[in-house]
Amino acid sequence: MGWFLNYTVPGWGKDWSGEPARDWTSPDLYIELARAMERARFDYMMLEDGSFIPDAYQGTAEYYLAKAAHAPKHEPAILVPLLMQATRHLGVIMTIATPYYPPFAAARLMASLDHLSNGRAGINLVTAHNVRTAQNFGRDEHYEHDLRYEMADEWIDLVNQLWTSWQPDAVIADYESGIYADHAKVNAVNFEGRFYKSRGPLNTIPSPQGRPVVCQAGETHDEAVAKKKRIDATTVEDVLARISWTSGIDFSQFDLDAPLPTINTDAASSTTLGMLQGSDPTTTLREIAQRPVRLGSLEVSGTVDEVASVMDEAMQEVGGDGFLIAGQLSRRYISEVADGLAPVLRRRGLIRSEYTGATLRDNLREF
Repeated sequence: MGWFLNYTVPGWGKDWSGEPARDWTSPDLYIELARAMERARFDYMMLEDGSFIPDAYQGTAEYYLAKAAHAPKHEPAILVPLLMQATRHLGVIMTIATPYYPPFAAARLMASLDHLSNGRAGINLVTAHNVRTAQNFGRDEHYEHDLRYEMADEWIDLVNQLWTSWQPDAVIADYESGIYADHAKVNAVNFEGRFYKSRGPLNTIPSPQGRPVVCQAGETHDEAVAKKKRIDATTVEDVLARISWTSGIDFSQFDLDAPLPTINTDAASSTTLGMLQGSDPTTTLREIAQRPVRLGSLEVSGTVDEVASVMDEAMQEVGGDGFLIAGQLSRRYISEVADGLAPVLRRRGLIRSEYTGATLRDNLREF
């Protein structure tokens, strides 16, 4: 059981108290969530991220900033240590965009966080999808879709080599000899690939997990599913702005009541196609914008018993390892899930009663 969220304004304009939207920069709400998740025996919290302010819809950032849609966002890396300090068992997984985060810096940061949490750190790898991100990091254009994944393969190869540049028994810490670490067991990696180069070794000691847990959601499809659950768009403009954000194409330029022309994009192409799937040549943009967007997520409402039943049935029918909860973050919603739904799932034997593993990887492997 995980929870997907981001360090941004929660639920702006939605029908509940505006307090979290006013004090969202404070860590208090997120710390409350982490403690509630641990009380409910969740596995991890995943922090999504993005490094740009969208402006695809109508060629301006007006809609996105007015609605607090995908912006503003603060740096999740500063939140992670606070969440780890407030918990003892919960894993915390932060998102890093591989094209714009140097492998050595990422390897060092994640190894340090793994130590800070006694083995509860994880990293969610994305390749970024928007040209505005590229421009914020000094590029005129984003890397082409397939190239981004070739780069990511090499990126994680290097990061893994850096994580293992210290042998597990390199730290001796022998006071009598005065030797802290055996230099013969700390090795340069001398990595030189097509995209990345690093001498190594890492200058952090081996982390409790050996390497932090690594997550990757494919060509951003699953990430978009979670975003869809957080952003419950109800108007045509909301949908057009969301598709514009995902694709990088301004959908306000198209006639709402005319068939949609062929769309080609390198930005989250699978997600964009998923939003437009099932459209025949006569389908208008308005018809697309007014229909539900369903990309495989399980959307259910009702009593906690009804929700637990649907989750149980879905797992029995399609299988899988678990669920990633998403929704507009509020103290009420946290309580509904952690103190309402989780006990029902536990009574059904669907989630753990106690943590048995020492690290995030151990707890994930329990199921």
